[in-house]
Amino acid sequence: MDQNGIDQTAKGANSDSRQDRRTSRLAIVGFAVSFFGFFFPAGALAVILGIMARKEVEDSPDRFRGRGLATAAMVIAITLMASRGVAFIYYDILPQIADTRRERIEQRCRSNLAAIASAIDIYRAGHEGAFPVDLQALADGGYAAPDRLRCPAATGAVDPDRVDETGGYAYRHLRPDDEAAGPLAWDSQPRHGRPGVPRANILYVDGRVDDVPAFELYEALEAIDD
Repeated sequence: MDQNGIDQTAKGANSDSRQDRRTSRLAIVGFAVSFFGFFFPAGALAVILGIMARKEVEDSPDRFRGRGLATAAMVIAITLMASRGVAFIYYDILPQIADTRRERIEQRCRSNLAAIASAIDIYRAGHEGAFPVDLQALADGGYAAPDRLRCPAATGAVDPDRVDETGGYAYRHLRPDDEAAGPLAWDSQPRHGRPGVPRANILYVDGRVDDVPAFELYEALEAIDD
């Protein structure tokens, strides 16, 4: 047999060998499992099967095929797992961070209102029971620091000379002989609570500080007007 005949025979044998190759079962299974990659265990399994399938094809190219299928399994699984991670951060982690920050601000606001109540008591003790005309009087007299007269949820910094306008709190001036109840100082507008569920903090005449839904604040203010 001449050289050309030998080459043709070899090519035919190689062609038959490649036609006899079968797709790697690891690649097939990995590709199927990859579509469940949104669940981390399934995604990790699909990646592992994809790696094993690629190695199997590379080690025995005459017996197996499916390198592209194995690669697709890995890409799909990794993409779905990454999507799950992003969704977890967006829907679970970020809201928790926002809730923690919101609760911290609400606590600081209630602490400021409690400080205002103490400052008013000290002011009254030195003024024959008279209430301060406004919150500015507490700042001017040194009874409370301007930062204590500002709601931490209010926008902008407090102006020490315009506390009532820039502090974010509303104040109700009472006469010494008033036997009033209800709010004494409060958020000038509801700034707390979750989005769509506004709440406000109130300092009552009896010194109690509480957070209430916005509608309760409005009802309390209407009762004062009545």
